[in-house]
Order: sequence, then C-alpha cells, then structure tokens
Amino acid sequence: MTEGALVNVLGMVAGTVWMSAALYFQLIRPERVHPGFVSALFLIGVALMLGSSAVTITGRPSFVETLAIAGNGLFILIGLGAWYTLERYADLQALKDHTNETRDTH
Repeated sequence: MTEGALVNVLGMVAGTVWMSAALYFQLIRPERVHPGFVSALFLIGVALMLGSSAVTITGRPSFVETLAIAGNGLFILIGLGAWYTLERYADLQALKDHTNETRDTH
C-alpha cells in the first residue's frame, strides 16, 4: 500500500470514528445528548472524510505523507477520546437530572 493510499484510508477511518460517535449518541444511546455535540461530531467526521479524499498526497515528499499519516492517526485517537469523554459527560448529566427529579418529587 502506498503512503498516499494509507493517508486516504486513515482519513476515512478517522471520519468513520467521529461519524459513528454522532450516530451512536443520536440513534442508539437511550439518554439524550445535546444536539450541538452530535452535530459537531458528525461535521468533524464528514470534514475528515472529505478532506482526506480531496487531498492528493501521491507524489509529494515523504515528509508530507508522513505528517498526513500522523495527523489522521491523531484524529482517530482524538475521536475515540471525544467519544469516551462525551459518554462520561452524558452519564453524569443523566445522573444529575435524575437526582434533581428525585428531589423535586419529595
């Protein structure tokens, strides 16, 4: 696999991670998550996919290709971290809402 193809594949994987997080929070997770978070995750995923496929890396110096590979790898890790952090935040918000509802009923 050439480095240009690897950049495109990693960009698609990075975009898929971010878009999958958005779809998970919107369609699968039973508790609500603020729509702004879902929109941001989805738009970042789309941008990563389109940006990766739009930039032709083939024929560039190997340093540029290596930076593009590292950047896409970094976005995969940041996407997984954002997914985990938002999951924890949403759980905390749901617990807080549940506690407030319990106080209001007593």
